[in-house]
Amino acid sequence: MTDELKPCPFCGCDPNWHTIRMVSPRRCRHFLSCDGGICLNPSTQDFAARGDAIDAWNVRTDHPLDKTIARLKQELDGVLKMIGGINDNK
Repeated sequence: MTDELKPCPFCGCDPNWHTIRMVSPRRCRHFLSCDGGICLNPSTQDFAARGDAIDAWNVRTDHPLDKTIARLKQELDGVLKMIGGINDNK
């Protein structure tokens, strides 16, 4: 387990901690959310242990299109570099 938090999987913003302190019984509940103003991704669960909240937030699943998206981003970067090189030669 690590205390490092991954960015929001939807918009890339840094997550925000929320801690609810309960009076009876005396305990805390922890959850994370993205309050970046872009996606407002709320955590659907709260956890008694801070580490459990971190582990749940950091879970990412593989999507069938992930490899295709990565390849297209590489191709786009290559095209943008070529266009930049063309503009630099003028």
